[in-house]
Amino acid sequence: MSVLAQITNAVEAHDRFVERQVARARSEPEFRDQILQRWHAVRAGIRTVATPTGLKLPRLALPQTDEPGEITRYLYGEGLPGEFPFLNGAYPELYLKAEETTEPSNRKAQMANR
Repeated sequence: MSVLAQITNAVEAHDRFVERQVARARSEPEFRDQILQRWHAVRAGIRTVATPTGLKLPRLALPQTDEPGEITRYLYGEGLPGEFPFLNGAYPELYLKAEETTEPSNRKAQMANR
């Protein structure tokens, strides 16, 4: 079997796993409660950032749903930043840490060096 076929099989297997977890979240009350508890904890832990105009926005945009199946699809299929399968970023706050430590005067120098 070629490497590409192995990758395809792995992706398809992961998609099937996600769909099984979605069905489980919709049918098993205990698993549903675990998913909802994790979701509420994640949403409560998201900090905000102020735009230059003073508007406060969450640092992470999450789907606006409380349906356990769709929450499960997001958590297992896309994952939170820094969590498998890393579709939303390899690190929890990939770009934010660099911006927080960079002063405005240094940003101009960085842009000039590009």
